[in-house]
Amino acid sequence: MLAVRRGSRAKRQALRQITDRLRQRPEQADLLIPLLRISLRSVRVAERRQALAVTGRAAFDSPSVRGAVHRHFPELQLFDEGAAG
Repeated sequence: MLAVRRGSRAKRQALRQITDRLRQRPEQADLLIPLLRISLRSVRVAERRQALAVTGRAAFDSPSVRGAVHRHFPELQLFDEGAAG
């Protein structure tokens, strides 16, 4: 991912692969979320928005993804801290 220079198609494909893997294997979230965080820096806003939406859906579906998002994306507020659950 980091070696791709000006390869927007390759960057989008890598981002899609990371989010697909996150949905398919939520137990690997602690490995995938840091890579996702780095890859989000080099894509356009539309791709970034889509990847964050997929990540949010995965976090709502899986406690392991939820914990990884909380650890690796502290600025991303997906859940109301005052809500029960």
